[in-house]
Amino acid sequence: MDPLKLPLGIQTFSKLRDSKTNFLYVDKTEEIHNLISSEGYFFLSRPRRFGKSMLLSTIDAIFSGKQELFKGLWIYDQWDWSKQFPVIRFDLSGINNSSRAALEQELLLIIRANAERFGFDFRDIERPTLNATLRHFLISLEKKFKAKAVLLIDEYDKPIQNTLDKEELPIIMRDALRDFYSAIKSSDDHLQFSLMTGITKFGKMGLFSGANNYTDISLNPKYATIVGFTHEELLQQFGNLFDGADMEKVREWYNGYNFLGNSVYNPFDILPFLDGGHKFKNYWWQTGQTNFLINLLQTGSYDLPQVGKSRITEEQLGAFDVENIKLEVLLFQAGYLTIEREVNVGARIVYQMRIPNMEIADSLNSLFFRVLSQLDDEHLHKRITAAEALLFQDMELLETSLRTMFSSIAHQNYTGNQLQKQEGYYAAVAYTYFRSIGFRINAEEASAQGRADLVIDTGQSIYVIEFKVDAKNPGEALRQIKDRGYHEPYLGQGLSVYLIGIHFNSEQKNVDVFDWELIK
Repeated sequence: MDPLKLPLGIQTFSKLRDSKTNFLYVDKTEEIHNLISSEGYFFLSRPRRFGKSMLLSTIDAIFSGKQELFKGLWIYDQWDWSKQFPVIRFDLSGINNSSRAALEQELLLIIRANAERFGFDFRDIERPTLNATLRHFLISLEKKFKAKAVLLIDEYDKPIQNTLDKEELPIIMRDALRDFYSAIKSSDDHLQFSLMTGITKFGKMGLFSGANNYTDISLNPKYATIVGFTHEELLQQFGNLFDGADMEKVREWYNGYNFLGNSVYNPFDILPFLDGGHKFKNYWWQTGQTNFLINLLQTGSYDLPQVGKSRITEEQLGAFDVENIKLEVLLFQAGYLTIEREVNVGARIVYQMRIPNMEIADSLNSLFFRVLSQLDDEHLHKRITAAEALLFQDMELLETSLRTMFSSIAHQNYTGNQLQKQEGYYAAVAYTYFRSIGFRINAEEASAQGRADLVIDTGQSIYVIEFKVDAKNPGEALRQIKDRGYHEPYLGQGLSVYLIGIHFNSEQKNVDVFDWELIK
């Protein structure tokens, strides 16, 4: 047999399973079978490029009765292929979202394309309103095929996602989509099954109030791995494609997304990693970041080093709306945070969050650093200098690199606010500055007597750092580390332990005092 081909850029199941090709397909049909075996309406939220479109294409092929495509897969002899259903597909990823009228016209064109695909003259289907047209189309399908329709909606929230950085447009998009999804709800008696996918789950009082008959399976353990690859699937179904790769490093870099089941890899990391000769890079992150996230970080006041340790309640995850956006919820839904564990606190469910893997930790902290400092990638060489200082235990070079970095922050970044007087700001800039280099770093690391502001572990030495702003006593930061024993948990490990006290001057907006001491 020819070697497996990587399905790079392929989102259509029929093309993936063409008998003339030998594309890799990780068999998800048992989980899909569990989902589609009964009538129902379901919603699945997953980050971008996570395999949602391929999932919908696979479900389309099953309901359309294309049994030949499933030969060799779990579902091949488990499904009643004699029953076929008309499948309607809505893909909102490239839809015009410049106005409500433009959005509704695009939705009408999608209905028209589906109607003509099933042999209807659209003039017989169209009604005075968009919602009435959709309902009449569903009724006509059932009459013609003697079977209820299957409705699959991909990127249901994209018109809102694309406009979140605009003034009123996301609210207009939300209200238009809510009305459209209300029409789906009112056509319940003409639908066999429906699955809606997207990145965000907008709250019950927002977009989802128009489609509240949809069951959210995003955090249902039964479907935790319905998209994405588990580590076991990498080992069992990828043949020899990982030969020579450090699998533990692969896990550390790309695994870690947890939806209350086995953790999974984003396919868009794994496939380019294999295609690129096992090079560890930020593949998924480089496919694009949301401008709205950047705007939210710039306009809000966030304890960024602690974002990766957030706690989010079940209610907060379900309350997301364009007028009520919580940073940690957005980061989770976008794939920058994931669930570490679920905790019952009284009658409430609370999710302890974490950053999924090294790719996201590296990329997210680089983003945070750029947002906080307004410095671009041209300053990468300055971070390399800091990395060299830490690796070679050169305190003079480390001090110089910090002073140079803070002096590069434009004066207007401080204008109109009191950032320069906030200890947390300097700690956050320093944290993201060092973390974006790639070292293991903890902010506010706990000890018996309190928390150090920053602990850096290079594998050869430990740096315990305390920050102060406009402190009256020059040696206060270093003395606090020693008096409270922030460094004591790291002694006796055979590593050099450096204590560093850094004082910032809010007038100079830079390092004022840089004290250090080596503890052997």
